[in-house]
Amino acid sequence: MQIFKIAVALTVALVAPAMAGQCYIGGMCKEGIDVYPCKTGNCHQKIGASCTVSGGSATCPA
Repeated sequence: MQIFKIAVALTVALVAPAMAGQCYIGGMCKEGIDVYPCKTGNCHQKIGASCTVSGGSATCPA
């Protein structure tokens, strides 16, 4: 069972790599044409700062 969990985690890590985005209007993280809410940190008043999108959620600057 543990091997299965490791295999799933490895697959997700390879299939959904982190992508660079930029802080966008409304405190959101924009990557390409997609806009994501910040899961950690925030983009408020930081338009143009870099953020990271991975697996449908965004990590924003502190």
